[in-house]
Amino acid sequence: MFPVYLLIGVNILFGQTTANAIIDTVEVEGRAAILFSGKKWAFLDEYQKSLVYDSLFTKNWITKDIHSYPSQKSTILEEKAINLLENVNNFVFPLDSFKQLRGFTGYHTGLDLKAPTGDTVRAAFDGRVRFASNIRNGYGNLVIIRHYNELETYYSHLSKILVSIDDDVKSGCAVGLVGSTGRASGPHLHFETRYRDIPFDPLKFINTEQKCLISDSLLICNSLLGKSSGKAIVSDTHGDSDEYHTIIRGDTLYKIAKKYNTTVEAICQLNSISKTTILRIGQKLIIP
Repeated sequence: MFPVYLLIGVNILFGQTTANAIIDTVEVEGRAAILFSGKKWAFLDEYQKSLVYDSLFTKNWITKDIHSYPSQKSTILEEKAINLLENVNNFVFPLDSFKQLRGFTGYHTGLDLKAPTGDTVRAAFDGRVRFASNIRNGYGNLVIIRHYNELETYYSHLSKILVSIDDDVKSGCAVGLVGSTGRASGPHLHFETRYRDIPFDPLKFINTEQKCLISDSLLICNSLLGKSSGKAIVSDTHGDSDEYHTIIRGDTLYKIAKKYNTTVEAICQLNSISKTTILRIGQKLIIP
C-alpha cells in the first residue's frame, strides 16, 4: 500500500523527465504517483506513457526520407490493438468536402479525394510532423504526420505546405492546401495511412461518407498490412507514383525502362514477369 501524500505546492511534471530524479512513490486519489526532485510529480501510468512517446518521436525518426523503418518491412508483426484516439480528443476528416476518385489497391496505396485547389487539408489525429517537403516520385508537396499510436498519415499533392518538421499538431490543424503538385491529373488530396512504413486501406477504420471513425480501435495484424509468410503482399509503391504503359509494336523491356528512367528488373518485379516474357501489343505494364 502506498503512503498517502498531500501534494501542496508541488508541480505536475510535463515533458521530458529524464533530468528529474525520482525521490518517492506515493498514492494520489487511489492512483500510483511518482515524486521527483524540483517539487514535481506525475501519475505513474502517465509517466510511463510519456517515456513511450519520447521514444516514438526519436527512434526511427527520419525527416529527410518518407521511409523510416527500412529494416522492418518484411518482419512478421505481433498482433495488437491500438487506440485510434490515443492522446487525441477527436478524429477530424482531412477535408470538409470532397469527391472520392480512387480507393486503395495493391498498386495505389491510399485514397484520392477530389477538392478545389486551395481547400484546407487538416490533420486527422494529434501527432508530430516527420516529413514536410516536395518529393518528385509522384507525391509532390507531401506532409507525413506520426501519431501517438504509431500510425502515420500522408497528405500529398498539396499546393502549399503549412507546417514544418517537428511541429506538434492537433487533430483538425491545417497542414496544407489542396493542389496538384507531383504526378496528379487534377487538384485532389492523396491520403494514406501507414504503420511502420507499410500502407493499408484507410477504409478499414474510416467511414468517408460520415467522415468519422468506424471504431475507436484498430487491430494491427499481418493481414491488415498485407503480410504473409514474412513477405509483404502490398507493393512498396509510392502512392500515385506508378503509371501504366501500353505495349506498342517494337517495344522491349529495355526501351520501356529507358523511357521511364527505371530498370527492367523493377518492371519485371512489379508486374510478376521475367526478362524473357513475350510482350503483347495492347498489354499494360505498371511502371514504378
